[in-house]
Parts: sequence; C-alpha cells; structure tokens
Amino acid sequence: MCSLSCGLRTLSCVCRYKEVTYTETTEALQNPNRGFLLLNSAKSSSYRPLKVSSLERYRSESGVTMHWRQFVLDEFVSSDITQEFLDNIRSDLETIRNAKFTTVTRILYVKEMPENGEAPYGDATKDWMLKHIAQLKPIFTEFEDVIDVVQAGFIGVWGEWYYTTHFGDPHNRDYDNPDNIDGYTPQQWQDRKDVLFALIDSVPSSISVEVRTPMFKRVIFDKVPVTEQEMKQRTRKARTGHHNDCFLSSGTDLGTYDNKSVEYPYLQADTKYTVVGGETCAVADNHRSECPTATKELRELHFSYLNQDYNKNVYKLWKDAGCYQDVALHLGYRLVLKKAILPQRLEQGDKFCFHLELENTGFAAPFKQKTLHVMLRNKNSGDLLSANLTSYDLKTWLSGETVTIDDAVNLPTDIPTGTYEVMLAIKDKLSPLVSDYNILLAINNDIAERKKGLNSLNHDVTVSAMVNVIINSYVWSDNRHQICGIQK
Repeated sequence: MCSLSCGLRTLSCVCRYKEVTYTETTEALQNPNRGFLLLNSAKSSSYRPLKVSSLERYRSESGVTMHWRQFVLDEFVSSDITQEFLDNIRSDLETIRNAKFTTVTRILYVKEMPENGEAPYGDATKDWMLKHIAQLKPIFTEFEDVIDVVQAGFIGVWGEWYYTTHFGDPHNRDYDNPDNIDGYTPQQWQDRKDVLFALIDSVPSSISVEVRTPMFKRVIFDKVPVTEQEMKQRTRKARTGHHNDCFLSSGTDLGTYDNKSVEYPYLQADTKYTVVGGETCAVADNHRSECPTATKELRELHFSYLNQDYNKNVYKLWKDAGCYQDVALHLGYRLVLKKAILPQRLEQGDKFCFHLELENTGFAAPFKQKTLHVMLRNKNSGDLLSANLTSYDLKTWLSGETVTIDDAVNLPTDIPTGTYEVMLAIKDKLSPLVSDYNILLAINNDIAERKKGLNSLNHDVTVSAMVNVIINSYVWSDNRHQICGIQK
C-alpha cells in the first residue's frame, strides 16, 4: 500500500511508479543538424539546380541529412545579383526543404586560384559585398527553417578570407607596423568586421555565422570564450562559430591556427556554445590525421559536421583503424536516455509526473532551436495527447553531460480511460510538423515510432476513471519528486 501526493489529489495507491532503464543503440540515426554532409556548389555562370530525388538518394545510400550548398557569385563581382540567380538560390533552398534536409550555406565569388597565385584574386569590394548581403537577407529569412549555419564566405578565394584582393593580400602584409595585427592594417580589420556584422545582422537570430580561423573571431570580438548567458542572448559574438576546412592536415591545419597554445584552450571553451564544422583536406605527415588525434579533437572542439567527400584519404585512415563509424555516430549531439521513472497507473485529472536522465555522448550540443514534448498515445484509438515542456533549452545539453528532467503535466479530466504508450518527441521549433527534423534518442526502442520522429519510452500507463477527487492548489517546488510522489 502507498499514500502519495500527486499535486491534485491525495489517494492511496494512485501514484505507483516504475523505474525503466534503457540500452544505447549502435545504429547511426538519421538525426537533423549533424553528421557527415554532402557538398555541392552552384556557380551563377553555370548553374545546375538541386533535385529532390538526388538528395533523397544520398540519404538512402549514406544516411546524410545535411547539405552544404555553396553559391558562387562569379558573374556579380561588380554588379547586383540578378533576380534570376536570386530565384535560383530560392529554388535550391526550397528543394532542400522539400527533401527534408537542412543546409550549411556559403556565398563566395571565386573557387579557383589565379594561375600565377597572385592578386587580383577575383573577389568583390566591401561595398559590393554589403549590397549583395542586403539582397540575400530576405532569402535567409524565408528559409530560416532549413539553414543550419551560414559561413562567413564572401572574402577571398573559396570564401576563406585569405587570398583576397581588397581585404589584405597575404603576399603584401606588413608585419613590422606595430598598428597592424597579423600584418593586416586597422582598416582591413574594420572592413572584415563590417562584412561579418552585416552578414550576422542579415540572418535570423536562430542562425549562426562561421568564420574560417579562430584568429578572426578573437581579433574582431575579444579573446574571451562565449558564455552560456551570451548564447541565450544570441549576441553577435555568440552567433559567430567556426569552420576548419583543413582539419588535421598539418601541425597548424594549414594555417588555421596562428598560436595553438592559446587558440586551442580558447576553442575548447568557445565551441561549447557555438557551431563548429568543416572538412579535412590532406593527410598530415606527422600522424595528426589518424584516429587518436581525430577523435580527441573532434570531441574537444565540439564538431557538429564534416564534409563526407573530402578528404577521402583521411577517411580511409579512419576506416582502416576502425574509428570512422564512431565519428559518424558522434558528430554533433547523440542523446542517450539512461533511465526514466514513470507512473504505471493514473486517474483522469491526475498530475502525470516523470523523471528522465539523459546523457549527450556526442561531440557537441544541439545548436538549433528544439522543443520537448511528452506524449501519451491511446493504444486502442491511437489518439495522441501531447504536452510541450517549455523549460528546457537543448543548446545547454553539452557534450559529455547528463541532463535530468523532473517535470509534471496535468491529465485532462475527460481523457478517455485505457492504456497509453508513453513517448517523447523533440521537435524543431520552426518546423514542428516535419518529423524528419525531430531528434531521435539513441536507445533501443520501437523502430516504427522512430520513422514517425517519436521516441517510445518502452512503457505503458493505465488511466482509469476519476474518483474521490480532492482539488488542491499546485505549488512548484525544488523537489518535484516529493510533490509527485516519485521515490527514486
């Protein structure tokens, strides 16, 4: 016998709870906003549209859910972007949306180095870049739901901010001038800052912008890593992430790092709350590209995505050594439900109290806005009862940490009696009806439910008719287990 308080009534044996434990699946889940991604470029001079069928085939063959679309404005270095090409960009993003993918986006002007390796390199002036960013702003807003991140791009060959005609030619930097930073003049730094801030301000606050090297962020902002408070405030600094396009390719990742002794500790802290991705570009000659360093740095620097096609020689090393699959599983977030304490039976109008313990075993926290929903589905009728739990920000569910959820929702007094399956749904805030954008927990549960974007908690609760009702005011407490009568 038991006598437990459930907030709305005090009744013998009404609140009877069961502890449920879970085992982690080894399956590579097709979760959104993470993992290996597919890179395609679209030149304005030779545009070829994306196709839904191609994206769906890639998903089927390799499990990718992210795309990396680079738009090359090679015809518009000194002119407005035509309406035709703006419509082409819209069309590609609509295709990505229709295929239920999400995308990393980069805008640039030139993808090839000049034959002589010297300026002019082919990128636009700051004034034209600012005009182009203004033209693109409505598109960024329209497709906020499918854009994971916008890379800073624009400046220089490949949009990587190095080989540039107008923002500091690397062959002509003045390292002797004490007013310069890394050979760039104060004006050149201001010009870079102006482009970056214009781009950040042109995209919705849910979208981050990634810069190519940590030095750029440390000079433009400051040398203090982003805090959780800044992340929640969505400041410009907090919305500036990192992309490393030569990850593990040399001692400095081919110039990505200027001073690793200070930049590494900075990145380890800054990337807890910012987005990180990129690609490898060559096999290093110092074993740096191999599994021990790869898995260590992917976790320490909180990588969410990598280009699946580049560099395949690096990935062959990982496959031969046995770490490729581990990387595929753990890029970005991987949420493992460890334990739940759930009621076995309730009455109409009861408070459904629950306790969940999850661990994020992935390399990074989720970076897109998600909402958490506890659900009860009637096993007879299939009707679904859903409650949105508004107190949780998944962007704070950091890599390696355990998350505890203690919460409760009121059952309707007219809920049909019967047996209900308990489920959890983690939905995209902007596209809550698109199940492909839901997050699946990495546990062994009902595969059929996973295909619907739902997480079965492998537990049923029986709801019976309401009797002996004693209505009390419900007061939240720091100890919700005590209020809800859950005995851990």
